[in-house]
Amino acid sequence: MTGFRVVKAGFGASIQDIGREGYQAYGLSQSGAMDEHSLAWGNYLLHNANKDSVIEMPLGSVSLLAEINTYICTTGAYCQFKINHQPAPRYTVIKINPGDTLTWLAPVSGVRAYLAVHNGFISKHFYGSQSVSIRENLGSFIKQGQLLACKDCLNFESKRIMLQNHLPNFNAPLELRLIKGYQFNEFPADLIKQFFQQSYKITPHFDRTGCRLQASTPLSTEKNLMISEGMNSGAVQIPPNGQPIIMMKDHPTMGGYPKIGSVFSLDIAKLAQYHTNMEIKFKPISI
Repeated sequence: MTGFRVVKAGFGASIQDIGREGYQAYGLSQSGAMDEHSLAWGNYLLHNANKDSVIEMPLGSVSLLAEINTYICTTGAYCQFKINHQPAPRYTVIKINPGDTLTWLAPVSGVRAYLAVHNGFISKHFYGSQSVSIRENLGSFIKQGQLLACKDCLNFESKRIMLQNHLPNFNAPLELRLIKGYQFNEFPADLIKQFFQQSYKITPHFDRTGCRLQASTPLSTEKNLMISEGMNSGAVQIPPNGQPIIMMKDHPTMGGYPKIGSVFSLDIAKLAQYHTNMEIKFKPISI
């Protein structure tokens, strides 16, 4: 088996794909890449299957040594990606040879960078997915010295490109489109108005499980507790302190706080690239 040797493991880098389906009834979350848009672009440019796995690198600071001939594409956060200490482009298919060193520094823009390789990475499957979920003890973060296995590829040509004017801007104001949930009309009209009018700051309590927000004026509601029920990625809970929580990829499958709605999936992918103290707003949309 050959692939990429981990020289520097970074902070919480892991193998992820589009996630697992059909297991939430048994307590397993979907998991998968936090920024599905970046995962999809990497696989698309390499002509991979949509389900092929990538390496997700929160906050960069990863270094890999190639022990293989293959083709790669890096997407997501701008982490000053370099090959053999020379700047290399994102969203571009690049030929890799044995002995090449791939390095991602700390992010300049965005939070999570992704490495896609031709035909995807080879790793253990957990309930139909390669996605690692530390909270559920499925797999582990990548470690120094670990081999990230993949198949050798000597000759490949991609006809697909990402136009430069379509590169994502992770510093632009973020407005999360919200699909109303079935409990939406149980919230008071003044709370709903306040929810959409004010902006929120992303707190340091933001990980693969959820994103806690801080509002300048907490949302005051009498409907704070309810019987626990099924949860989904993107659900926006309003807990007793009035500060919303957005469920992310490794969310619990049950929750007992009322939900005002669910963030549109493409906007959840954008949120994954925003960091502490950045501001967001919500905008209602119909199904």
